[in-house]
Formats: sequence, structure tokens, C-alpha cells
Amino acid sequence: MTKTRDQLLALCLLDDSDLPLDRLALLFAAEHQQLSLDSVAQSLSAIDRLANQFLTAFDAVSDEQLVRFLFHQQEFKGNAQNYFSAENSYLNRVLDRKRGIPITLALVYLSVAERIGLTAEGVSFPGHFLLRFSDAAQQLFDPFSGRTLSPSDCQTLLRQTQGPRAELEPQHTATANRRDLMMRLLENLKQCFWQQRTWSSAELCLDQQRLLRPHQLALNLQLGNIRELRGDLDSAKTIYAQLIESSKDSEIGQLAAQRLMAMGHSRKNIH
Repeated sequence: MTKTRDQLLALCLLDDSDLPLDRLALLFAAEHQQLSLDSVAQSLSAIDRLANQFLTAFDAVSDEQLVRFLFHQQEFKGNAQNYFSAENSYLNRVLDRKRGIPITLALVYLSVAERIGLTAEGVSFPGHFLLRFSDAAQQLFDPFSGRTLSPSDCQTLLRQTQGPRAELEPQHTATANRRDLMMRLLENLKQCFWQQRTWSSAELCLDQQRLLRPHQLALNLQLGNIRELRGDLDSAKTIYAQLIESSKDSEIGQLAAQRLMAMGHSRKNIH
């Protein structure tokens, strides 16, 4: 077991309110890139420097000044040209390149805001992660585009990401807790690898998600699916059988049974 994994195991046991978002995100990224803990420390120092630069440049601490600093002066912006690159989900690379996707850019804002004493929180908006500042509770901020969004803007964004009939509901703009934010970050990364059919990296994302949510059986079902796709059929069968035994009356158990039956009819299993 690596030192990085040791730290992740310890941090994931913390209560939600105590989870250090920046360190967790950097440790997850370090595992994927096989980086040392020194690299994680360097990235944390880079965030410290951003906070110190802000405090030097501005007399007042406010959300408007933070946006001015990070978006307009430091130019942390959305990577529209290469949106689906895995690097957009690695916080260390986002800090280096100042380009990312909504959730990793939001992490930069949240990390700096915490250091300068500004209250900010993530909003797990469907298809596009957003931020809420305490000074503007009725409005949300999009770190990808640098725009402040009114409820009407949010309705428009929802229909762009979810379809023309989608209607804005209170749960769409609810605050994301820290564990859910990390789960979504890893989900984005997992989807990148899934589309690329890079199964070993997708499985690592699942393994990391299971550190955060060890009792979420849907993750075990996905693990069985990945093992199938990797050709490790015996392992997949074992995972499905365990799910059937532990959750036979649930939807997860039924899905596992369907997968196991499908494998039994597969030509790959005819000897």
C-alpha cells in the first residue's frame, strides 16, 4: 500500500464537514498520475500562494473580488476546447494550466475562499457544477464561464443540459456536501475513462469512490461490469454472486442476477 493510499484511507474516515477538499482531490489525482506526496504538497502550496496574492491585492474580502482575482486576473477558465480530457479532473493540472471543468474550477474557488475567510459552497447542479457565495444566496456562480446566474439563468442552463422540458426544482440548487462533491469529481473522471475504454483507470476511480461510500452497492455492481469488460469473467461472477446474496430483494440484487444470467448465456462462457 502506498503512502498516498494510506492518507486517502485516513481522510475518507473523517466526518463530512472535516473532509479537506483540496487535499483529497489532489491525492485522488496523484494516485491516477502516480505522483508523490511531495507533488501534493507543492499543489497545496500553490493554493496558499493564490490566497496570499489575493489578500495582498485586495483590501476587502468579497465574492466579487474573488471572481475578479481568479477569473479575470489569474484567468482560471473553462477548457471548452478539450472539455472531456481526464486532465480537467486532476486538480494539480488545473492549477498548473488554469483550465478545467466546472467542478475542478469550483474546487479552486472553494479552496482559496476557505483560506481568505470567505463563505462559499458547492452546488451539485445537474450537468454543470456551480457555486454559491453567502453574499449572494439567491444567485449562483458558474466558474466555467465566470457568470453570475439568476434563477432564470439556471432554468435556461438546466434545459441546455437536461432537455427542453426540464423544470428547475429546489433540489437542483441544493448545497452539495463535501463527500458528494468528491464522488461527483470521481464520477466525471470515471466517465472519461469509460468512454476511452481504459478499464484499469475506470476501476481505480471506482475503488476511490468506494473509499468515500463503502456501503454503496451500486459501485460494486459497476465493478462487476468493468471486470466483465476487462475479460475477468470469474471475478465478475464472484462480485455478482456476492451482490445477489447480500441484497437479493433489492434492485441492485436483481440487476446483479440479470448480469450473472447474461454471462451464463454468453458464448465466451461455452467450453
